[in-house]
Amino acid sequence: MWDTHCEMLIRRANSRLGLTKRTCNFVKNRKQRLVLYQTMVRSIFQHCAEVWRPVTKKVLNKFEGLQKRAVKWIYNEEYLSYPDTKYMEKLSELEILSIEYRFKCRDLKLFFRIINSFTCIKLPYYIDLIDPIEVM
Repeated sequence: MWDTHCEMLIRRANSRLGLTKRTCNFVKNRKQRLVLYQTMVRSIFQHCAEVWRPVTKKVLNKFEGLQKRAVKWIYNEEYLSYPDTKYMEKLSELEILSIEYRFKCRDLKLFFRIINSFTCIKLPYYIDLIDPIEVM
């Protein structure tokens, strides 16, 4: 069921990336293109991602492929082929995370908020927190 939802989000984000590339082709500044990507495309699959987060490598690779195409557009290198190391370098230069790490960080952030009662979601009764000082 979630794979279907992920596929729909990927299709929507792909079409939004295409629309952004067509309508904003006059924008050449990397920072401006990055902001366009983050607001127009990535926001589609970041909304409530903790609930529907993709877990299979196949679906994660599709999201990553979408971001890779966006990074190529941001750098105006759409016709180049990026090996994984080059792609990671480009992400580092843009100061953004890979999709997989971004999902993991958001999960950890939600877990932190639950444990520290910063959200209305309660920790399930079957999970006990331990005091690390008592363990030592």
